[in-house]
Amino acid sequence: MASDWLFHWMTLPFGLIVIAIAVALPLPLWRRMLGAHYVRIGVQPYVAGYLAALAGVMMVSFGFSYVEFSGRVAAGVLEESQRWTIVPRWTVNMAVLSLVAVLPLLGLVGVPLAAILLRRHWFSHLAAVAAVALAWVVLTCLIWWVPVNNWAKAHRFEAFIDFLTNLLPGMLLVALPFLLAIRYVVYCRREQGHSDDCQTTVAVDASAQVHNDPATVGAEAPQGK
Repeated sequence: MASDWLFHWMTLPFGLIVIAIAVALPLPLWRRMLGAHYVRIGVQPYVAGYLAALAGVMMVSFGFSYVEFSGRVAAGVLEESQRWTIVPRWTVNMAVLSLVAVLPLLGLVGVPLAAILLRRHWFSHLAAVAAVALAWVVLTCLIWWVPVNNWAKAHRFEAFIDFLTNLLPGMLLVALPFLLAIRYVVYCRREQGHSDDCQTTVAVDASAQVHNDPATVGAEAPQGK
């Protein structure tokens, strides 16, 4: 099967290099769109976003695999003892194959969207949820627009609902964590920077008070002689 060949190719050293390039390729776009804000934000939120998305890919793949083979066990097609030998393998298989769609979408949509929200100071939890919801509907419409088979062509409304439902786990567990992880790291670094600035200010003020204290100045004068 083509999917078996693709999985084998993607897990070879060359395929892993291609995956790494696909993850790193949007980084110049991230830096360019952030502009002067990149100095303060850096690359850590970018890395955190991709790690959260990849963890979500594994969760979605496991969920689909578990539901699929649990249904086969319930139907009597598969033995219970075989389920947990097949589910992990299918989880990895689905996760790797899904990167073919996930990585381009993150690079072309997720990274620019996160950079715009950060640059415009619009990156709230509500904005992240709204952005994911909008992307969910738009992506569903793009897939639905071209029927994939005769059933989808004959049942347009049912096909739309089917696509909408199938994309929901990926949006909730991949796209949303991608944005929220970026926001979390950015605001943690901002709070840490603010705390460091406060500590520096307190230290400077304390030093100034010591040098301006008449008793301290009088005590230091004889030492100078």
